[in-house]
Amino acid sequence: MPHYGEPRDIISKLVNISCASIKIKELILKEPHGDFSLRPQMHFIILSEPGNIKSTVISEIARVHNITPYASVTFPGLVGTVYKTGKKPITGCAWESRNKIMLLDEFNPKEETMIALLRVLEDQQYKRQLGTGKETKTNLHDDDLYYMVKNGVIELKTRTSCVLGSMMYLEYSTRKSTQALLTRCVPYRFKPTIEELREISMGKKLYTHDNINPIFTENDKHCIVIQENDYVSIVDFVMKEKVDNQIFMRAIGDCCRCFAVLGKHDYDLYNIICKLKQRAMNCYNVMINIENEQREKIDKYADKSD
Repeated sequence: MPHYGEPRDIISKLVNISCASIKIKELILKEPHGDFSLRPQMHFIILSEPGNIKSTVISEIARVHNITPYASVTFPGLVGTVYKTGKKPITGCAWESRNKIMLLDEFNPKEETMIALLRVLEDQQYKRQLGTGKETKTNLHDDDLYYMVKNGVIELKTRTSCVLGSMMYLEYSTRKSTQALLTRCVPYRFKPTIEELREISMGKKLYTHDNINPIFTENDKHCIVIQENDYVSIVDFVMKEKVDNQIFMRAIGDCCRCFAVLGKHDYDLYNIICKLKQRAMNCYNVMINIENEQREKIDKYADKSD
């Protein structure tokens, strides 16, 4: 039975599954009351304070997969734009990261960037109206993926798994969009001990690559189907974990993505996913309660008559 006690084991397993999930174009769940198409790609967030080598982990992932991380990504940097001085569009990292990991470091976006990222992560598609460049036309295709600019509209379809790194306390944010991001990902707060930092200073890696290949059928090399008995087993397991209602469906989804990649159940990994998602939700709930208590105190003070 696999054991994921150390941070390097958790980080490596979840990142490797995220990488492998890009190879799946379609994921079908055989639910008891009908079929459901689930986004196959799993997203992962590494949260850590400054000095706790979060960026070192991101750099190691980038080195192994031969990709470049995007630091402090902006709205046009994510989905692209057309500059006023030129007719050629600038494609963003959502398109440039197609069929591979989209590595985002030092992530602390503005609201418009967050909303766009949520759409890209959830639907793997995005469409926006530009204020300029109506005469610009671009039509890029990569199999079933595309990046198009026409009549001042950018429209894209990508396939990417996102690995984000942030030194911000995102799980303590009460901003709805930040909470939505955390539910769409598996969030891991990395808090290394001094002993772990010493091992890392001696050259120990926090990420070990494992090239996992999903097992496809002979008839379809792009689609994975999770049969009803396996799907129900995942649902029942998540039920026993007693996660909050807000993340119940998201936890099931991420466990299904793991099953699709591995081709078998890994209940230890399911347990970790549920716990990580629940921890982020617990932090959010605490902060909401604190805000509500402060609001009540302010209201009572404001309602006092002289």
